[in-house]
Amino acid sequence: MVPDIVMPYFGRLAQAISSLAFTQGLELLVATTDWDLAKEQANLRALVERRVEGIIVVSVDRHQDFGPYTAMGTPIVVVDRPEFAVRGSALVTQHLISHGHKKIALLGGPEGIVSTQRRYEGWRDVMAENHLHSGDDYVVAAPLTEPGGYDAVEQLLAMDPAPTAALVATDVQAFGVLRRLYERGVAVPAIWHSPSPTRQNLPSSQCPR
Repeated sequence: MVPDIVMPYFGRLAQAISSLAFTQGLELLVATTDWDLAKEQANLRALVERRVEGIIVVSVDRHQDFGPYTAMGTPIVVVDRPEFAVRGSALVTQHLISHGHKKIALLGGPEGIVSTQRRYEGWRDVMAENHLHSGDDYVVAAPLTEPGGYDAVEQLLAMDPAPTAALVATDVQAFGVLRRLYERGVAVPAIWHSPSPTRQNLPSSQCPR
């Protein structure tokens, strides 16, 4: 069970588990939760009631009580690497600072998602260590989708003072961010100040994540 099968990380994870399951003579069922804890819990109940032999879950909330499901005899493995999200966002933030950026915004996921909080912590801690602004006015919460990233660009561009870089939580969001910036005529990588409504030729780039 994964939050979003479209996201590259979860897609590769599911593929790897599927390949291994096949070699063991097992059938893999894949369920998605859309980052919704209620949907995750409903899927867990459904899978337990179907008497599956085991469940591997990348949970929206790893601290929830899995007891009611395991009590019915179904083993559950929770995949979670919290240090990756915190350390990863910290390293990317430090990388941007090393390139001279001092005004770095954070585009994360919706509030209440554990991974969103971890990325926020990594970004905030590094910004604070470097005596740079890390207030909530430099944070945008958006759905972890391409449209979510696309729509969030207007909030990023409206920040005052304007950020010169942004840490984007996921690849999928970054696709939307790049598309909208292209439409707004904002070059990436570049420092955006006052985006021109006229489209410009943009260099190829890799969005910082």
